[in-house]
Amino acid sequence: MDLLEGAINLILKLFSLGLFISIILNWIDHPSVAQAKRWLNGFYDIFLDPLRRVIKPIPIRARYVEPVEIDITPGILLLLVLIVIRPFLLLVF
Repeated sequence: MDLLEGAINLILKLFSLGLFISIILNWIDHPSVAQAKRWLNGFYDIFLDPLRRVIKPIPIRARYVEPVEIDITPGILLLLVLIVIRPFLLLVF
């Protein structure tokens, strides 16, 4: 059981770390990170798309600046993994 628990723990830690890196890279607009962003977004969009259907981006409006929308689903997925899914799976196994 320790091997299974260790494997699940490692997979969830790597998933969380990759998601966190994806969140940070999506704020950086530089050609040197474009390929990493494409790869990470391609992987995590599978998990984020169901959340995006339920949780819409938050519109931000400011004076003298074009309105933008902030997608909070990556942060919500990260919190779900760290606070709900990981403890539940470690409790079950």
